[in-house]
Amino acid sequence: MKKNNILLIILLIVGISGFIVTDFIIKPTQEEQRDKYQLEQQDALTHDFKDFMEYKDKYMGNASNIINLNYWLPLGNIPRSNEINSDEFEYIINYKETVWGIGEDKVKVDLIYNATANFALIDNLQSITFNFTGDSYSIERIDVQKWYEVNLDDLLDQSVWKNKVQNRLGDKNYVDKFWETNFSTNK
Repeated sequence: MKKNNILLIILLIVGISGFIVTDFIIKPTQEEQRDKYQLEQQDALTHDFKDFMEYKDKYMGNASNIINLNYWLPLGNIPRSNEINSDEFEYIINYKETVWGIGEDKVKVDLIYNATANFALIDNLQSITFNFTGDSYSIERIDVQKWYEVNLDDLLDQSVWKNKVQNRLGDKNYVDKFWETNFSTNK
C-alpha cells in the first residue's frame, strides 16, 4: 500500500511538471513564433513569398484567388474593398486608410512588392490600381516586366525573388527609382 502511494505521488508530480512545462514554456514559445511570423508577413522585407505559390493562376477573373492573395501580402491587414475591371484586366484595391496613416515609405515598398507578386502570379493581370483615402497609384504589367528585365514567371523561383525583388527593397534609392519609373499617381 505504501509503495502504491509513493508511485501515485511520483506520477502526480510528473503530471503536474509536464502540465507546467507545456502550458508555461512550450505554448508561449509557439505562440510567440506564430505571432512573429504573422508580423513578418506584413513587411515586404521579411515576407515569406514561397508560401503563396498556391495563388498562381492564369486568370485574374478568379476573384477569390486574387483577393486571398492580396489578403496574405503586406498591407493585407488594412481594411479594404476590391474591384475587378475585367474589360481592362485591372485589379483595384480600395484601402480604407491614408498613406500618411500607414507610412509613406512602407506603402512605397509594400506596393512594389505587392504589384510584382500580383503580376508574377496572375498571368493575364495587366494593371493594378491602389486607392487610399486621398491618394491613388496605378502600375502596369509591361512596366514591371521591363524593370526586372525577365519574364515575370522567372521571379517565382525563390532565390530569384529574393535577389531581384525582396532584397532590393531595403535600398531607399532603388525604391524611389522604381516608384518614379513605374507608378503613376491618380488624383
